[in-house]
Amino acid sequence: MSEIIFVVLLIVFGVLLYYFNGTKKSSSGAFKSTAKTKADIVKNYKKRMDLELKVYVDDPKVLMAKKTSLVKVIASELNRNIFFDEDEVRELVQELILYEIKGS
Repeated sequence: MSEIIFVVLLIVFGVLLYYFNGTKKSSSGAFKSTAKTKADIVKNYKKRMDLELKVYVDDPKVLMAKKTSLVKVIASELNRNIFFDEDEVRELVQELILYEIKGS
């Protein structure tokens, strides 16, 4: 009798574990594709550049100095990011250097 209860509890526990584990992964987006994640990272860096540098759009010298400083910080962050290899970091930094800041 106790063996039957043990098996039933084990099955119930397994079903609950599968249910909660499965819903957690799908709702948190843990299985995003790497390409989508990279695209999101690039988009967020461009948005960050727009937000932090739009104040300096009217002064090209200050804008260039601040943009250079920000690109260095971003390059440092990208070098520590596991999604990007060296070549991708280099390409992205070039893209950010050429990126036009959207003024307000």
